[in-house]
Amino acid sequence: MSTAELRYANQLEIIRSEEKDRYMISQLSKQLDELYTKLFGLNNFHIYQTYLHRLSEFLYYLTTTLSNRQTIDLCFSLQETLFAMLVEITERALAHVGSNQVLIVGGVGCNVRLQEMMGAMCKERQATVCAIDERYCIDNGAMIAQAGYEMYNADKTRKGMTLDETNCSQRYRTDAVSLYCFHDEYSLYFDVGTLPFPSKSFTPTYLSRSAVAGFNNDKRRNKYIQALEKSFSNPSINRCLYIGDGLLLPLLILEMYPNIELIILQSSNIHLAHTLEAILKNSSKQLNYRIIPSLDKENIDFQTIDMILSEPFFTKSILPWDNLHFYYLIQQYHHSNIKLFPSKARIRCIALEFDNLYKIRSPVKQCCQFDLTPFDEQILQASLNVDATIEPQSLFEYSSKKPTLSSIIDLIEIDLEKISEKNKIETINLDIPFNVDGICNGIAFWIDYQLEDNIWLTTGIENENDSWVNYSKQGVHLLLKPIEIKSGMKLSINAAFDFQQGQFSFNIIS
Repeated sequence: MSTAELRYANQLEIIRSEEKDRYMISQLSKQLDELYTKLFGLNNFHIYQTYLHRLSEFLYYLTTTLSNRQTIDLCFSLQETLFAMLVEITERALAHVGSNQVLIVGGVGCNVRLQEMMGAMCKERQATVCAIDERYCIDNGAMIAQAGYEMYNADKTRKGMTLDETNCSQRYRTDAVSLYCFHDEYSLYFDVGTLPFPSKSFTPTYLSRSAVAGFNNDKRRNKYIQALEKSFSNPSINRCLYIGDGLLLPLLILEMYPNIELIILQSSNIHLAHTLEAILKNSSKQLNYRIIPSLDKENIDFQTIDMILSEPFFTKSILPWDNLHFYYLIQQYHHSNIKLFPSKARIRCIALEFDNLYKIRSPVKQCCQFDLTPFDEQILQASLNVDATIEPQSLFEYSSKKPTLSSIIDLIEIDLEKISEKNKIETINLDIPFNVDGICNGIAFWIDYQLEDNIWLTTGIENENDSWVNYSKQGVHLLLKPIEIKSGMKLSINAAFDFQQGQFSFNIIS
């Protein structure tokens, strides 16, 4: 709150040497009712700083026509109003958390009037208030030095800063910073600083939450480690090619097998490419790698490649099987002597009864006694015309009934070593048998990759009642009309995979 007061005080100093247009006073006075309404209509625990600043600007212009006595009255009114807001919000906070103690700190904590008003409120609530000694309310050298000391101790590298790298800002204000906000499909990220934003170093701006989760998932990483140990036990593998936007696999290979030459196809995501290059260049070890911009013969000789690897992960992928893109990149270059990692894939599905996810496809029917059936029909028709049969969802965020309605069903088996031999669309018709009673309102799809013999990496679940992995989206088909099912019943479906395009399709027959 001292920020608003300081801003107003600064403006009062400026007004003595500047002539302001009286027209501004009349224009701002028209906004006064709006300002009071929005400023003093407290919303839970929030004070609208924007309106505080606008109000102080109004008072600033108003003082051009006031006497010194009236200016002092305005200053008093502003302070009383701001402190009243602080006290009211504090009182709400006490009630909200069930506390009976208030501690006043910060520069504004030196203000005796604030201490008096807070004390009166606390007395009425049988609470206590503690105002810190003014010596500890105002920033001072000892406090700043202590903060620096704690930051230094928290830095495990103990690199610190040289005196030449430090700087001092005599008039540094907490409101003189830049606030950056970024978002992916799930989350909001914030960064605060006084320097221009270093776009190449802020990972969440170009990696989704699922991608970050994949990098940090212990189970996933251990499966890669086990598979790599099996693969590189073959002494004939000396030179490898990595394709994909994942950061984990190339770092694991370079760390675990320094004698292997790793050729990395530069990511189409320029930010990921910069990040990987920065990590590799700053390594304390001598790493055996080379980054190439394309797969042209000028950059790589496929006759010398022993193994092609991918996580597989691409930032532009939407559905799980879209990550098979890595194979279609190398299809024209692959030959029988090159080992593929992963070597196989399988598309799987399971029938579910979602607790809430199905509602995004459910009709509204009635709302506030209004019949919305015509609206529902229009939405349904538009959905049939436009929406895909299978849509991407992160199922770890959506609960479903346990046990699951069916067992896991294998739909399509894909042998990446022999995929070039298939020039057609493979279609299958099969039944999904239900194991328990319930309401089937959705079917989930995902893809598993065989990294090595008996080592499969899932992008969904390994067993029926497992939790869904958080490092990949799954595909979901939501039934337009949920089906009430009994144990022993079956749902007939049709699934197809286009081996030329890498596309999966699905339909319910009955």
